[in-house]
Amino acid sequence: MSERKFTFQYDYAEMLAASWFTVRKRWMWKGVIWYIALMTLIMTAIIKVGSDDYSVISFVASALAGMAIAIACLLVTSLYWLWCVPRSVRKAYSQLRLDGESVEFSFDDAKLKIADSTTTLALPWNRWVKWAENDRFLLLYRTSTYAHYIPKSEVQAEQTDALIAELNGAGVKKI
Repeated sequence: MSERKFTFQYDYAEMLAASWFTVRKRWMWKGVIWYIALMTLIMTAIIKVGSDDYSVISFVASALAGMAIAIACLLVTSLYWLWCVPRSVRKAYSQLRLDGESVEFSFDDAKLKIADSTTTLALPWNRWVKWAENDRFLLLYRTSTYAHYIPKSEVQAEQTDALIAELNGAGVKKI
């Protein structure tokens, strides 16, 4: 295949939305269920350690209290993320001086290259860990947590389809 290219400009709102998509991909629902289950068990054990009552009713009451504490912890964690994610994205966007910066993606059978005015990254397809998409973005992960985003509104569908075909052809896992 010959080399394909597309270019778009970084945008804070798009970068923030892509970051939220990443957070939701990692946390939603499986992560939340595991979090509540684990915290419920831990809190129930902590509550029961100081108790002399080993009846079923006491255990159920302890489990419900543990679950309530777990859900409260989840709400506090969610509030933290509502503050932390926009702050982190704004800070990175500012420090990297991305406002109005253009980025070019080019790819062929062998590699994907991402270039802006300060850096160029060229990686063979087997170095990409995973990828994800929704109606708005395509995310290409270099690590389990670090992703490059591509706003679908800024790129022709044929280009994103060709990029996805390369990712699939290389065996990069879709999440």
